[in-house]
Amino acid sequence: MRTNSICRGPHLSRPENLDLIEAAPAVLSRYYGVGAVDKLAIGPGDTVAVFGLGGVGHMAIQLAGLTGADVVAIGRSEDHLQVALDLGATRAINSSDLSALDQVEGSANAVISFAPSDAVTKQALRVLKWGGALVMGVPVSVSGFPFNTEKVIKTSVLGNREQMRTVLQLAADGKVRTVVDRFPMEHATEVLELLADGKLRSRAVLKNVRT
Repeated sequence: MRTNSICRGPHLSRPENLDLIEAAPAVLSRYYGVGAVDKLAIGPGDTVAVFGLGGVGHMAIQLAGLTGADVVAIGRSEDHLQVALDLGATRAINSSDLSALDQVEGSANAVISFAPSDAVTKQALRVLKWGGALVMGVPVSVSGFPFNTEKVIKTSVLGNREQMRTVLQLAADGKVRTVVDRFPMEHATEVLELLADGKLRSRAVLKNVRT
């Protein structure tokens, strides 16, 4: 499925039955999410842990789930964890609960992280099984890497056009979705504050309200 056609090929269009407001935040979420999931060889019987439960993390949960893998969502926000469960995660763990993290140490065949935190990356490596793969969708630095456990770190930036077409069609077919809170354009400052404080459930769209 991987190609080098990010800037080539026919124009990328939205399926007609996909709501514009639902599609608006989905493009980047799916673009980043599909690129990360596609770097993993996962399927039924595997466990995938996802850290960083914003819009991209929530999309990665759904895409990983479509492979048949069990998906564990790990984050700090109870709202984000609940959305993850609503979107198909088989388990949600609050990362501030150290005993819960201890219970899943070394349990995941693969881990995907969109959390720009070195501390979270250490947690992700702890959850990863011997020989498993960690896909990072954000820049981090790693110290004390456990090389003797044969774990692998991969990086992911974007999916390609063909992957994007596939995921947009999945959305149009109702197999993946974004959680969107809608706000009038005049509430832009308030919404940016919610975003900065991590209080959005997942994604927000500003829209012009016609009178």
